[in-house]
Amino acid sequence: MRRIFIIANTVLLLVVFYASYRFPHKFVRVQGECDSNWLHIHASIDSKTICCKNEPGGYGEAPCYSGMDLMPVLGSLTGAWAIPLSALVFNYGSMMLGPNVTMRRIRAYVRRGLLYAAVMTLRTIVLYMGLGQIEKKLGHFIWDYSDHSCWYADLRRGKGCPVGFDHSDHIVLLVSHYLAILLFEWFALDVESTGPSVKRTMLRIWILIVGGMATYLLLFTASYFHTTTENLVGLLIAQGCVMLPLMLVTQDYFTSWKWLRLHNFVLLPEESKRGD
Repeated sequence: MRRIFIIANTVLLLVVFYASYRFPHKFVRVQGECDSNWLHIHASIDSKTICCKNEPGGYGEAPCYSGMDLMPVLGSLTGAWAIPLSALVFNYGSMMLGPNVTMRRIRAYVRRGLLYAAVMTLRTIVLYMGLGQIEKKLGHFIWDYSDHSCWYADLRRGKGCPVGFDHSDHIVLLVSHYLAILLFEWFALDVESTGPSVKRTMLRIWILIVGGMATYLLLFTASYFHTTTENLVGLLIAQGCVMLPLMLVTQDYFTSWKWLRLHNFVLLPEESKRGD
C-alpha cells in the first residue's frame, strides 16, 4: 500500500507543478451578476470582471471551467464531511445486512469512521481556521497587507482585499478530506475483502468517481486560484499532516501507541476468523 500512497502523492505533485506552470497567476472572487465573478489579483481599476455562468459557453474564459459548480458542493461543510464518509457508510451498511456481522468487524468500522472524523476535524480547526488566522496576522507585518489596500475591496463579499499569501486551503481540503481518506478506504477494502465481490467492485468504482472529481477540481484550483508557492505549501501541508500519517497507519508504524495500531481500524484476515 505504501507504493500506492507514494504514486498518488507523486502524481499530485506533478499535477500541481503542471497547473502552476500552465497558469502561474491567480484570480480573486468578487460580487457581480453572474453565478461567480472574478478579477485577476493584479487587475487595473478599469478591468472588467470575468463572468462564469452555468449556460452554454458560460465557462469559456479563464478562470471559468466546466464543473466549477461542484466545488461549492464538495467544499461545503456538509459535503466535505458526508461525501468522504459515503464509501465507509455504504461498506458498513452492506456488512450489517450480510452474513459476516461480528463485533470485531463493527468496532473496526466505527473506529475507522472516528479516524476519518479526526482527520477532518484536524483539517477544519488546525489547518483551516488556525493557519488562516496565522496568515492574516502575518499579512499585516510581512506582506504589508490591509483590508483596503486594493481598489476592488468593496466588490468582495467581505469588503476586504485578499491576504498576501494563502496556503490554498481548497487543496488541503481536497487532499485531506477526499484523496487521503479514499486511499485509506481502498486499502481497507483490499485487506478486508478476499476474492472478487460485487460490493468491493461497486465501492471501488465509487471511490474512483469521487477521487476523480476531487483531482479534477484540484487541477483547476491550482491553475487559477493560487500561486505556485501557495499550491506547493498547501499540498505539502496536506501530505505531511494527513497523507503521511495515514500511510504510516497502513504500515502499522505506530505500534507503540495502542490506539493507533492498524487492527483498530481495519479487520485483518487473521482477526476476521476469530469471530467475536
